[in-house]
Amino acid sequence: MLKPLAAGLGAAGLAFGLNWLVLRRVGRRGLWLVVPAVEEFLKSGTALLVGASLPLAHAAFGLVEAGYELRGPAPSPVAAGLALATHAALGLLTALLAARSGGLGPAVLASATLHATFNLAVTERSPRPGPGSGEVS
Repeated sequence: MLKPLAAGLGAAGLAFGLNWLVLRRVGRRGLWLVVPAVEEFLKSGTALLVGASLPLAHAAFGLVEAGYELRGPAPSPVAAGLALATHAALGLLTALLAARSGGLGPAVLASATLHATFNLAVTERSPRPGPGSGEVS
């Protein structure tokens, strides 16, 4: 159980820094243009690196993101629940697609595409400004 936790925490730490940079440079649209690919690559990459379960590493990442959604600048229990559920589901999807296709690359690409679609739908409906969006909260 420690390996998935280490992978998820490591990916979350790296993603926090990289996402901050992306959002500062690209703005809110980075939430669906770049962030999903960064996160899916980091979650799966760290899991592979430490030999952790893909679904559990993704769920651990989702738990960290859920904590941020509960304690961040605009606390939201709904966003926290969605973060955990979505990242766990993406981890399961990644694992299933990797097993089916025989490769992690196509699975990560498919998960990143689904993640981007989800983020686009959520950000287009959300009045909450994203970091680097140019909006004042």
